[in-house]
Amino acid sequence: MEEGIKLPPETDDEEVTTPRTSRYENQDNYGERDYGGSRYGGSRYGRRDRGMSREDQVTNIDLEKRKWSNRRRMAWLAFISMILVTAALLFAPIEASRIKILSEPITWFYFAMASVIGAYMGFTTWASKKGKR
Repeated sequence: MEEGIKLPPETDDEEVTTPRTSRYENQDNYGERDYGGSRYGGSRYGRRDRGMSREDQVTNIDLEKRKWSNRRRMAWLAFISMILVTAALLFAPIEASRIKILSEPITWFYFAMASVIGAYMGFTTWASKKGKR
């Protein structure tokens, strides 16, 4: 027989064992499992901060703040660039033939900048929902 968890014997002279297939499979309490996410009682930053010093954890928090700050700046720059391009198209003395030639790249530009803004808004909403769990 393979080693595993010993179950109570079905009869007095027989002992039954089952092979262990997963290290989490035979745990009794789901609350004691640590999946690495704050939803399940683990750390906010998952498994990667196990064994980290307090200074390293503070550094990780600081890096997360900087990432979000840079993402916010990128979204604002995308929005401002869309406004500037629109103003340039409306008020700058550009010939209609040139605008007609550039209409497709300008459309791509607007789509790309709107995607950056939409991605920022979506990820911030997702992160705030994730943090409230």
